[in-house]
Amino acid sequence: MNFQLSQDKGEEALFSQYLVNFIDDAACCLGVEAQFIYVNEATCNLLGYSRQELLSMTLGDIKESEKEENWLNQWQEIKRQKSYRCNCSLRTKDEQTLGVTITIANVNASNREFYCAVIHPLSPSKTPEISDTQGQQLGELRARFFSTMCHQFRSFLNIISFSNSLLRRYLTSDTETKKLPYLDNIQTAVEQISTLLDKLIFLGKTEVNQVQCEPKPADLDQLCRHLIAQLKPMSDSKQQVIEYICHEDCNSVWIDWELLEQILNNLLTNAIKYSPKSSRIRFELTCDQTTATFEIKDRGFGIPGEELPRIFEPFYRGSNINYIPGTGLGLAIVKNLIDIYGGQIQVHSEIGKGSTFIVTVPNVKAQFPQNF
Repeated sequence: MNFQLSQDKGEEALFSQYLVNFIDDAACCLGVEAQFIYVNEATCNLLGYSRQELLSMTLGDIKESEKEENWLNQWQEIKRQKSYRCNCSLRTKDEQTLGVTITIANVNASNREFYCAVIHPLSPSKTPEISDTQGQQLGELRARFFSTMCHQFRSFLNIISFSNSLLRRYLTSDTETKKLPYLDNIQTAVEQISTLLDKLIFLGKTEVNQVQCEPKPADLDQLCRHLIAQLKPMSDSKQQVIEYICHEDCNSVWIDWELLEQILNNLLTNAIKYSPKSSRIRFELTCDQTTATFEIKDRGFGIPGEELPRIFEPFYRGSNINYIPGTGLGLAIVKNLIDIYGGQIQVHSEIGKGSTFIVTVPNVKAQFPQNF
């Protein structure tokens, strides 16, 4: 990155210093080893350290709950990309955890390489209060919008998919056959976008009460075992084992398996996706006369404490999993379905040790509204 603010170098330096020192945002410069080489006043105020203290530290020293080797790998990736933006947690001088967005850009000037960073604190968005009726109307409007847009996109996807299949059908020579991997990539992308559209449509339905809970007696133990068998190819690809334990008698439980299957499928899929290879995922089922409880425990990355209240927001993804593909819709759908079910979900998580999701739903038929 090359830039010049003025023809006069002295004037440029003075202007730059004034600009950086008097902006409200926390701004700093980092050396090639992520050491602070300049910080403005806003950075000191945000983190609680003096300028002298920060100039003796590195960015890794204040990143929350980062193993040194993980941070070093992340910094190498930042250096490789030249520019980087992510959500993460920083530790202030008074040991508070601060959620921030950091934007980092590589700079080369006068044969010297360094990195400019701007730090924005994350804060809950403020929205005006609206009535329940207005909220319902807005929800229905959004659901219709998503549904219409998704169906329009699906029409285009169908054209792409059909054209792709025709191209595959008429490949003949060896040279033409070499194009197959590219056509496979097109089809994979079509399927991924189609899955995303399905999730968006379903999320909209759950938000405007277009999904109903209809419990029926079922062998919950057997249904859970069948679900694990369906997910086995995915867990096997990472040499993972799902340890399933059924406590008590769960052979005759009043449940809506259509809703429960989506809830459990999302949670187990996340456990597989965000857990390391060769790890174990524990899945426990407990039934009594009034409830059925599911506990899914993984040994994955864990969720930063300050981010736990936001994990059920649509499109929200944890700051420590940015490099793993995902839509940020799965947990939002899970929460909406559990609310429709009249159940509860609890989350316990620790960075580097994993997460536990506990879902409790009603069992007895009499607990559901009469129209069920």
